[in-house]
Amino acid sequence: MDCKHLTRGSVLYLPVFAPGGLVATGDIHAYQGDGEIVGGLEVAGEVDLKLEVIKGIAEPWPILETNDRWYAIV
Repeated sequence: MDCKHLTRGSVLYLPVFAPGGLVATGDIHAYQGDGEIVGGLEVAGEVDLKLEVIKGIAEPWPILETNDRWYAIV
């Protein structure tokens, strides 16, 4: 999922519809358009992830929380 608002300090809530769902990361971009329609400038970097299961939430799509906004990614 390519989203220019997914940056350092943001929180991404992903719905899980199957038991044992897995998580993987992709490449890091210095510049990013939504969905790589325009393209992205790929760079080297590191990703720190903290994963936890939050039960009882039933959003059907990913939700992104940034410092000042919430986004529904549909």
